[in-house]
Amino acid sequence: MGRFILLMFVGFGLLASPPQSAAQSDGPAILVADHIRFSDNKNLLVATGNVEIFYRDQRLVAKKISYDKRHNRVTVEGPLYLVDGEIFTLVADYAELSGDLRNGILRGARMVMYQQLQLSAVEINRIDGRYTQFYKTVASSCQICAERPTPIWQIRARRVIHDAQTRRLYFERAQFRLGNVPVAYFPRLSLPDPSVKRANGFLVPDISSSSTLGVGLKMPYFITLGDYADITLTPFLTSGGTVSLGAAFRRQFARGRLDVRGAITRDSLTSQSVRGFVFASGTARFAGGMVGRFDIKLASDKTYLSQYGESGLDRLDSSIGLTKVMKDQYFIAEIKGIHALRAGVSNYTNPYLLGGIAYRKQWRPTPLGGQWGIGLSSDGFVRRSKTDGAAGRDRGRLSAVLDWRHDRLLGNGVIVETRAELRGDATRVYDDTAFAQSVTRLIPVAALKLRWPLSKTTSNSVQTLEPVAQLVWSQSSPPVVPNEDSTLVEFDTSNLLSLNRFSGDDRFERGLRANIGVTYRRIAADGWNIAAAVGQVLRQSDQGQFAAASGLSGTTSDFVTAMAFYLPERFSLSSHTLFDQGLRVRKTETRMRYRADRFDVTGSHVWLDKDVAANTLAARSELGIDARITLKRNWKTSATLSYDIVTRTPSAAGLGLTYGNECIKIDFSLSRRFTSSTTIGASTSAGFRVALTGFGGNSDSSVGKRRCRAY
Repeated sequence: MGRFILLMFVGFGLLASPPQSAAQSDGPAILVADHIRFSDNKNLLVATGNVEIFYRDQRLVAKKISYDKRHNRVTVEGPLYLVDGEIFTLVADYAELSGDLRNGILRGARMVMYQQLQLSAVEINRIDGRYTQFYKTVASSCQICAERPTPIWQIRARRVIHDAQTRRLYFERAQFRLGNVPVAYFPRLSLPDPSVKRANGFLVPDISSSSTLGVGLKMPYFITLGDYADITLTPFLTSGGTVSLGAAFRRQFARGRLDVRGAITRDSLTSQSVRGFVFASGTARFAGGMVGRFDIKLASDKTYLSQYGESGLDRLDSSIGLTKVMKDQYFIAEIKGIHALRAGVSNYTNPYLLGGIAYRKQWRPTPLGGQWGIGLSSDGFVRRSKTDGAAGRDRGRLSAVLDWRHDRLLGNGVIVETRAELRGDATRVYDDTAFAQSVTRLIPVAALKLRWPLSKTTSNSVQTLEPVAQLVWSQSSPPVVPNEDSTLVEFDTSNLLSLNRFSGDDRFERGLRANIGVTYRRIAADGWNIAAAVGQVLRQSDQGQFAAASGLSGTTSDFVTAMAFYLPERFSLSSHTLFDQGLRVRKTETRMRYRADRFDVTGSHVWLDKDVAANTLAARSELGIDARITLKRNWKTSATLSYDIVTRTPSAAGLGLTYGNECIKIDFSLSRRFTSSTTIGASTSAGFRVALTGFGGNSDSSVGKRRCRAY
């Protein structure tokens, strides 16, 4: 009897899963029933009354089970209910199967595969333990209840065959319906079952509308190339005459990865007969911890990427490099190519090829205590232009730096940090007679910083107040080299205590100065946290090295402040502000976020005084809003807005609406770009996508699944 019960469970498990090996099938099974009896000749076993069989993750419940040994036949009278973990759930009125359960008939059956796809059939046939045939079938992944007897979508077919080995469903004379309305007919249709994560076939189509391109349709087709590679081909047709083919290739290696995507397009938007783009990236891990990376970005013209919504980049950076990072040292080598897409930016006079290599090592302890470090680097760039002056200047540089840092805690809690640095470089300048062709610099830097953290702890919070003062000296008048990488200077609390606030190495902060500031933090047990900081730079003399717009000019800098406020899991507010000596706001950036059960809103505001806004004659004030709201359980909406407060005009806006449940997901989006340039005009775009879930493991757990009403 134990062998019979075991065979029964293995056979029923094969109804929805691939054949298992004998080794996998070994194990005890348990039969529970009100009555179990054998015939006098031992050829008939009958179990009746609350029959339940347990085997591994499988459970069978039936009214009556009979096994006829003479005819090698199993009969199950229902209603029968069979569950195999998360693989499938089967409900049927009656089953008649062979003794090994590889062949048989089930009547009035319904199967739910992987808690996604439901198949209801008048009759189910089991053939050779591999094929399951469903006759007069309705397939859907929608929840069907007494109050909702008609699913949102369904596939009706004369016959459906499930191949447990290939894990595919084959539909014959299939009719696709929305509700009860037929919308498509397929003589033959093949789909992966819900257990398949990757399979050849069409993906979700994308319908879009653009004031530039017209109405368009994308129909992506996915092709697997083994377990570690795939390619997606995406034809794109629009009412405006665009014909495009996109492709995306992915390949995973044992020690690396390759991703390539691009498109080739014919349209009438420009004079070019063929347009397109290619983006490729990859990584490779070599022996010894070295990692290689490359990133290639190419486009046929400046407007293609924005017109077709492929990228919002205003320049294309392509690079290839090697990196190696260890506990106490690192090595980086990279070559980069740059192609500007922004209107008014010349790729002839701007650097188009840059290269660099850097190595740094640090060690401790040392005879003097503290930490020592040494760095070596070389970098350079070239322009296509050979005009004398800034428009044609090329440059190369070799640099070295030796630094030392030592921290010490005094008895009263004051922390003393001592830093010393000696930097040297040799620069070679080409095609610019305004500068010496060869320039050598040696720049010493010394700094002493005092921090005094003060703390107060109560029953529900910890508060810290930390005043800090840093005295820094560096050479006042090093030789001058062309300024290519230090033209933009940002001054805020993050670099208040930096030895050099220039963004690159062409310029170094000079003279004797004091960086002073204070920070305050309150961390509460209930999550009400506050942080604030304020600081300023005082100089012995004005070196004339910073523009007024930076906030660092003169002997006394502007005030920099930062503030952050957090409520537990709900609200956050942060702000960075620059005040002049008269406490007038010159620059401020504020960001706020509020999260609730049904909505999430993020807002930002940037204000730049006319002197700070790149020396423009007018101030700039911009507001940004990003909101996501759950209207109901299955409905979500989103909205974005960028608004210029000074000109009282929006620059960009977007609206999205999504409906999703256990069997369908519908996305609608609408966006508008109000600004225009000499290369790109204002435009409006709309998109619409419908995805049916339940095939190929494409269920979405983020959407709300509908439930049947309990009676």
